[in-house]
Formats: sequence, structure tokens, C-alpha cells
Amino acid sequence: MPQSLTPEWQNIISGEEHKLLLHTLGNLTLTGYNAELANKNFLDKKLIFSRSKTVILNSDVINKDKWTTVEIIARGRRLAKILVKRFTPEKIIEIEPAKIVNTPEKLMKISLNNAAEKVNGKNLDSFIFDNKTYKQNNYALMLFEVVKLLDKEKPAMLGKIAREGFSFTEDGRIYISSDIKLLKTHKQIREGIYLDMGLNAKNIMKFIDSLFTRFSVKKSRFQIVITSTE
Repeated sequence: MPQSLTPEWQNIISGEEHKLLLHTLGNLTLTGYNAELANKNFLDKKLIFSRSKTVILNSDVINKDKWTTVEIIARGRRLAKILVKRFTPEKIIEIEPAKIVNTPEKLMKISLNNAAEKVNGKNLDSFIFDNKTYKQNNYALMLFEVVKLLDKEKPAMLGKIAREGFSFTEDGRIYISSDIKLLKTHKQIREGIYLDMGLNAKNIMKFIDSLFTRFSVKKSRFQIVITSTE
């Protein structure tokens, strides 16, 4: 079952059952077709499974005529038994816990002009925009918040680049679009405009740098704060 229930899925799975079973073992698998599967009904998903390289892995799904709580729970129990049998250690050896050494950390401010080359392996603490500090320790979520701030300042520009399909990489991969089919992953910025946040820290900084250029916003207005061991 998908992350968001369509009316067709709501006829099969209640909201409470969906919340309880969505991320359990019985409802998880590997496909390589997440974007194509999306919120399709079970029969359409079975068809995609059957022609993918994961057909063997998903045979216990393909052989079902329906996908309800009964099938999800049964599959979860079957897979759990396999995992317990395969990965239970034969003998547990007690060892003395390692001593934890606290390494002092310091905060460092980095400007947008050279951030991409300095963030690998560094933890994000926050970012600064127009001298206001925004607490955020996740690079992808920082990107989302920055896009929202730029959109608030120049909403017409975000709509324009979404219609065009915004890319900042040489391969032309689209990262902001009004068509979610063009994105590998997506998170809605506002109605009809979506953002792909599937990037590492270095490329997220390149993404933000490119956005500031496209929005004609001074890069000096933005900094990130990272933690670095002394």
C-alpha cells in the first residue's frame, strides 16, 4: 500500500490500519520503480512488479489477488521468521564497553561561495538568511526551507522555473518542476510545484548557490553554520 491512500485504497485499508502497517516489514520491498508505482492500485502495481528484475523477491506479492491487512501481516511474519533464523547469533560474547571520548566541537560559519567544498563530513547546525538564524541539522530540509524563503520573496520566479524544469547539473536532471513525473523523488513546495531533495550535502550547496543566482538574490545574505571537531 502507498504512503498516501487514494479513494480506491481507502476502500481496502482504513486510516488507522494504514498508519499502523505502512512501514512494517510486511509492506516493504525493493522495486526500482517507486516513482512509477506511486499510489496505483494493487493490480496495477502487480503488473509492474511482474516485469521488473525484482520479480523473484516479490513473488509472494504477485501471487496475491488483494493486498489487505491480512496479507501484510502474514508476509511480515513470514519474512521475520527468515530473518530471525538467518541472523540470530549462535553465541553472544560479552565484551567490555568501549570508553567514550568526548571530542570538543566548534561552530563554523561558511559563506555560500565556498560552501560546497567544505561541507562533506560536516554536521549542519543551522543556516543564516538576512541575519536571521534558522535551526536546522538536515541539509535536505535546509534546501526545502531555503526554497520556501526565496519563493516568499519572489513567488513568480519559482513558478517560472517550475514550468521550465529547473536543473543545475550537467546531466540536465530536473530538480524543481510542476510535473512530478520528471523528478526522481519529490516534496511539494506549494500546490503544483515540487522539489527533488535526493542529493548529498555538497550538491545541495551547489543547488542553493544556483538558486540564488537564478532568483538574482545576493549570496552574501546566506551562510551555513557547521560543527567541526577541534
